[in-house]
Amino acid sequence: IEKMTLITLTDGGANYSLSNPFQKDSTGNLVESNKCGTPVIKVGKKSYSDENDSYRRSSVTGILLKAIREQHKVSTIGFYVTKKLKSWEYADYIGDYKNYSDKEKQIKQMKSAMTKERYAQAKSLGYSKYFLLNGKSMQVDNTDLSAIKGDMKATSIKKIFSKSMKNRIVSRTLLNKFVEEVA
Repeated sequence: IEKMTLITLTDGGANYSLSNPFQKDSTGNLVESNKCGTPVIKVGKKSYSDENDSYRRSSVTGILLKAIREQHKVSTIGFYVTKKLKSWEYADYIGDYKNYSDKEKQIKQMKSAMTKERYAQAKSLGYSKYFLLNGKSMQVDNTDLSAIKGDMKATSIKKIFSKSMKNRIVSRTLLNKFVEEVA
């Protein structure tokens, strides 16, 4: 059994193309054009485009990943390292929602996960799975346990030890998620 996964690590979305050689016209046919519209990637006789016909910056990358995924039968996993997302940017990563209240609930859950777990699973065109990573807190921090002395109280020892383990536990959760997807 051969299992293949394409994993990408990025610090942002792709730039959009203002001169796509092939685009869909109003009747759905492929035409050559230099106008900005729904991008189409053609591989042999097969054409790939955004099913929603909603052109965004990530569309070109998403369509390319979709073509790779289908042509080569691989899963695509993306990790997006970001230091900060604005509230309105979260809406790009929640996928479908029923109404405004549902949208706000999903955004709140994603923000909470980014704060507590330092990552959130998201939706992005072309990816089988996509994760937002909180880049602000992605630092290797080795706590010096030599500060523990024999005459310290148990609460002080616990505080030093807990501080040293905090980042490791969060990192372990993300590492387990990564291994689960790849293995």
